[in-house]
Amino acid sequence: MAKNLASINFRLLANIKDFSSKLQNAERGLKRFGKKMKKTGQNMSRNLTAPLVGLGIGAAKVAADFESSFSKIENLVGISEGEVEKFKKSVLNLSGKTAKSPKELADALFFVTSAGLRGSDALEALEASAKASAIGMGETAVVADAVTSVMNSYGSEVMSAGRATDILTGLVRAGKVEAEEIAPVIGKVVATASQLGISFEEVAASMATFTRLGVPAAEAATGLRAIMNSTIKTTDQSRDALKSIGLTFDDLRKKIRGDGLANTLIFLTKAFEGNLEGLGALIPNVRALGAIMGTAGAQGETYKEILNDISNSTGIVDEGFTKVSETASFKFKQAMADLVAVGIQIGNILLPPLIAVLDKLKEWTTAFMNLSTGTKQVIVIVAGLVAAIGPLLALIGFMSLGLAALGPVFVAVAAEFAILKFAIISNPIGALLVGLSLLAGWWLTTRDNNRAANAELDNTAAKAKTAADRLAQINKELDNRGKT
Repeated sequence: MAKNLASINFRLLANIKDFSSKLQNAERGLKRFGKKMKKTGQNMSRNLTAPLVGLGIGAAKVAADFESSFSKIENLVGISEGEVEKFKKSVLNLSGKTAKSPKELADALFFVTSAGLRGSDALEALEASAKASAIGMGETAVVADAVTSVMNSYGSEVMSAGRATDILTGLVRAGKVEAEEIAPVIGKVVATASQLGISFEEVAASMATFTRLGVPAAEAATGLRAIMNSTIKTTDQSRDALKSIGLTFDDLRKKIRGDGLANTLIFLTKAFEGNLEGLGALIPNVRALGAIMGTAGAQGETYKEILNDISNSTGIVDEGFTKVSETASFKFKQAMADLVAVGIQIGNILLPPLIAVLDKLKEWTTAFMNLSTGTKQVIVIVAGLVAAIGPLLALIGFMSLGLAALGPVFVAVAAEFAILKFAIISNPIGALLVGLSLLAGWWLTTRDNNRAANAELDNTAAKAKTAADRLAQINKELDNRGKT
């Protein structure tokens, strides 16, 4: 009987040792798998998934905004779809050239086409406005608004887009005014000026000179309009005042056309020098009189110098653009504009399938809304369970690492339970020893999962092995007693 027990003991311990070795190998494999999968998932999420999702969303957004701007041009201006497509390509090319975003250029093109410009004329006005904006004249749409107002007033055959932007830039450079202040008021001035034969250079010189006194652009424009209206709407007093210096209003208008507004106003101030009442009778409007006194009166010579500078301003926008295009700031904006242009092209590819998905989602949403309340509740519960699958899989990944860390515990506990089973069969002393070993193992596994606990678990496994050795010794002694 004792010989049989010894044989069983030997086989049991051998099986436990083999099981322990295999479990430790599985533990190491599970730990490697868990770490590798965790690292791979994190790297793919950070380096691939997140950037691609961000790129897709960003590309779809800029493409949608770009499309929205051209939708306004097509629907509100009345441009054909074919011409709109040509405009899109031209705008994307111009964006990289001028370092202006495609969306900004598309918004400016709306003002250009709304002014009646089409084809190459529209693109010429857009490019000139973008260049002026690049050198500091404000938003492209603001510049384009002013440029097209001037072109429409004087005619594109007389006033090109390039020349209009040069004069506007000369006005801002010579005056004390921002381009944003000019755009909303310039159209009210140039319409009348062109009818009176007053050049845009004259208009710009008058406004620049007056704003040097700290007068806002709107007030300078109002004063200039009042001057021009005084030569159109005459009164008996104004005719008498002008007659006192040997002129009629026909003569005055001819002088404005021939000598220019600046020279004519300077002439009038000198002719009425010392006779402010006479000048007031000729120009009864207070704002008009203030504009004359502020330009041709107090700044007569400056007025002429500014007019000369603005008249010789041809090419200043292109010159300034060439300089600014060499700056680091421009090159950075240019790179960003190119990036957005690429994003629009990517977005144009993504938008159709995305729209199809959204349309299908809309169908599902409509169908869901038409379901009964009970059916809706079931769908919501199922959807919640499906949504929990992802986090559950992630939890399993982390648990795999935790299970690997508990490998030594499984080895010790398995060994101890097997030994306990055998010890109870063989003798009570062995059962007592193994029971103490199990109690120590249980106490250790209830502690925090840290390095110290792992060390204690290893110690438990060692104690279990010692107990197994002790059982073997006891069995040997029992076997010897049986023989005797």
